[in-house]
Amino acid sequence: MRGVINFNKPVGLTSFQVVKLVRKKLDIRRVGHTGTLDPTAKGVLPICIGRGTKVVPFITETAKEYKAELKLGVQTDTLDSEGEVIARQKVPELDADEIGQVCSRFIGEIEQIPPMYSALKHNGKRLYELAREGKEVDRKSRQISIYDIEILGIELPLIRFKVTCSKGTYIRTLAADIGKELGVGAYLTSLLRTRVGLFAIEDSITLDEFSQLIESDQIANFLQPIDSGLLHLSKVNVERDIYKLVSNGATFHLEDADKINGRLAYEELVRVYSYEDEFLGVYRFVYNEESRNNLFKPVRLFC
Repeated sequence: MRGVINFNKPVGLTSFQVVKLVRKKLDIRRVGHTGTLDPTAKGVLPICIGRGTKVVPFITETAKEYKAELKLGVQTDTLDSEGEVIARQKVPELDADEIGQVCSRFIGEIEQIPPMYSALKHNGKRLYELAREGKEVDRKSRQISIYDIEILGIELPLIRFKVTCSKGTYIRTLAADIGKELGVGAYLTSLLRTRVGLFAIEDSITLDEFSQLIESDQIANFLQPIDSGLLHLSKVNVERDIYKLVSNGATFHLEDADKINGRLAYEELVRVYSYEDEFLGVYRFVYNEESRNNLFKPVRLFC
């Protein structure tokens, strides 16, 4: 069994707990998720099964979409509703234009400092473990990308918004930073991940539905193919006479491509298939200065 299952993770479970549940239900060791969701968050969590775990890093790199709510005038130590209140401040009358202008400042490539209550490690220890011990350490800021922020509703002190962002973005930190910019502080009250790359919440299944599919022996029919998370990449089919070489990880020339779907740029990742449309792997399109040839070099094989 191999492929991808698009789960709708409930509140109260960690991403790894979902992985453990899937391992147990399917009796398969090779199971991995494609981007951590906090226990207080819910929504899209693609889980890769068997050989499908090879696609995890490629799905992790894709953009994420969230619907979130923050509360102004209150700050917590975890930046969300699970933490202890550490500050309160009166919220003045803020109009939609002022809030929108502040949110727009975060769109683009920005530096973000990870929260102390996170799974990142410091000297081999999780930050949240240190935080629970009452310790705080310096964290290096990381560059992330916020592609869009849309205000969905304002009922002060609550603001609902949708954000599309790169991997590594902490929406808790974003909410707190928005509150800071508005001068009153804020914390994240709820978070729903609605999309990871091409995996949307409309197409996800709950853990209960997953259990029912297991019981009815239909889960194999629900597994999405390994390349389902890679459809944003251009597609290349190779000619019959080099199929075996390519399936073994050989570099091949542009002239050996039978069909190319999309315009290619150097250093671009592409999906490579056989002449019969069997998915072979992910390759990188490069220009070799020495030979002056356009080449496809293997990144990860899936055959």
